[in-house]
Amino acid sequence: MNFPSQQRVFKLIKEHRVLTILLGLILFGVFAIILKEFILSDQKNRRQMKGVTVEVEYVRQASLTKRITTVGTLTANQMVTVKPQVSGLISEIKVQGGSEVTINQAIMQIDDRQFKANLKEEEAKLIFAKATHERASKLLEKKYGPVKSYDEALANLKAAEARVEIAMKKVEDSLIQAPFEGIISLNNISIGAPVNEQTELFTIVDVDPMKLDFRVPAEYLRYISVGQTLTIVIDGFEDEPFSGTVEAIDAKVDPHAHSISVRANLRNEKRTLKPGLFARVDLVVGSKDNALVVPLSAVESSGDEEFVYKVFNGVAYRFPVTTGIQEGDNIEIVRGLQEGDAVVTVGQNKIRDGIPVVYEGMEKDLKKEEDSKESKNPDNNKKPQGKK
Repeated sequence: MNFPSQQRVFKLIKEHRVLTILLGLILFGVFAIILKEFILSDQKNRRQMKGVTVEVEYVRQASLTKRITTVGTLTANQMVTVKPQVSGLISEIKVQGGSEVTINQAIMQIDDRQFKANLKEEEAKLIFAKATHERASKLLEKKYGPVKSYDEALANLKAAEARVEIAMKKVEDSLIQAPFEGIISLNNISIGAPVNEQTELFTIVDVDPMKLDFRVPAEYLRYISVGQTLTIVIDGFEDEPFSGTVEAIDAKVDPHAHSISVRANLRNEKRTLKPGLFARVDLVVGSKDNALVVPLSAVESSGDEEFVYKVFNGVAYRFPVTTGIQEGDNIEIVRGLQEGDAVVTVGQNKIRDGIPVVYEGMEKDLKKEEDSKESKNPDNNKKPQGKK
């Protein structure tokens, strides 16, 4: 067989140089495509073999409200301990302790027989004083009597009227009445018990509405206003949150605690709440729209540093972040991430910086990353830029 000489080959190549170059480029392109598919397939297989299984979520925009939780104590709307205005023996108990009463309702009766007798005596003296005053007045008009006699009669009349009023007041005070609507406390007063002005008969409590006193850090003062609503969770009623309204804000800030007292009120129509119960107050002190948020479970901490594991090209990298408002299971990312970034939410304890991971939907993310890098950055093996 005759082979073309070397000179003839070179001559053919020279004559068909363009065709030769085009054929070489085609062969190089085919080889590059085969090599790329092989490398990507190898990377995919290695990730599937070595990657740690995690769960991820994506950074998104949302509206958040900043809330603070503080504690307070329930107090009655009105509360007073009732003492008698007169001394005597209890003759009747009209309402038992623990009962609801209305304003001016009779609760106890002190024996008033002596007071009524004194009243009759003073009324009789008043009749005599009036008659004496009338006689002295007529005598003075006819100029038969001295002015001094008239003055004494007038003074005795005024004194008699005052003694009648005092006697009537004692009769009235012998009946113990409710000063306002509420619930009377349990007591140990029995019929026949002697009482005086120092004896505590019972306490009456107005429990609807209830008042709630709590303190708020002074830095949040500008976010609090009268009429603002708040959520209240009370010990023993955790499954039944209450809604309250800010009623008043103290006039001064405590310079030692750097906090201010706030008073709220809440309805207690069922009378189930009692003064003295502890309560946790959930108060809105700010809001923010279009905040970048991630699940709270994505944020880890080490000392004073907060960080997340951001997944890029199938690899988890540790990224320091600055957090902001927290609401429920979400937390704001002020610095360190961008919208759409994938962060690990479950499985952080199994990974460290630079560890390959696998998760549901990873192939879709890898394709997007590859398409983006082909158009913007041919080097797809570098760690993504972030603040350290």
